[in-house]
Amino acid sequence: MTRKYKLTINNQTINVEVDGPTNGILSITIGEITFPVQVTDTNSDSGKYNVKVGDNKHTLHLKPQPNDPGYSVKLEKNTYAAQLISLTDTTTRPILAPTVSTAPTAISPSTRPPSAIAQEASEPGTVAAPLPGRVLEVRVVEGAAVKAGDVLLVLEAMKMANEIRAPQDGTVKAVHVKAGTAVEKGQPMVSII
Repeated sequence: MTRKYKLTINNQTINVEVDGPTNGILSITIGEITFPVQVTDTNSDSGKYNVKVGDNKHTLHLKPQPNDPGYSVKLEKNTYAAQLISLTDTTTRPILAPTVSTAPTAISPSTRPPSAIAQEASEPGTVAAPLPGRVLEVRVVEGAAVKAGDVLLVLEAMKMANEIRAPQDGTVKAVHVKAGTAVEKGQPMVSII
């Protein structure tokens, strides 16, 4: 699930998106640039975090500011005033400790008639959603060769991440969803020929 934040550093505000962690790595997007970030060591009592951004290691010190929802952030030898506001749950969060909102996520119903969904899902090679949910990750692209059992995408349903696998060997003809797409039971997600 992508978490969105508004980050203010020294009176400049930027939008930040955080995905993950996947295999212990957060994907942090600032503007158009995405950084892989791994928190390698923490001491949350002292506010010290060792992080790895790509191949570069850094030490961060976070200190809450009295009477202010922000933090003093020391990165190596530079100190910044920072505030991170979650646009997901509208609360202030520590920069390296984003939390997932516990509010339920609404799944929008499709505007297509059920008969159209059923017809598309019954076509040979179509991989349909086994239950309603939200696509967390798409792992294939059109034209990719797949073998039976390969993971095509990850679907979040009933608060569980479900790997959706290829039912047969073939080539991906079409990917009908992207990360974040809400799907209904039986809705086509990937076509394999």
